[in-house]
Amino acid sequence: MVEIGVDMAFEHQRWRHRVRFNRTRPEMSVYDVPLILGEELGYYGEA
Repeated sequence: MVEIGVDMAFEHQRWRHRVRFNRTRPEMSVYDVPLILGEELGYYGEA
């Protein structure tokens, strides 16, 4: 697992900034991270 930093700025149908790597998280597993389900906005911010 890794920790990332994300800026949610979205402009002109694209993300404004890249995803940044923060650090590795060897004590975590993929099972420790909750799934994000039922989001109201789509991938590109449309409803």
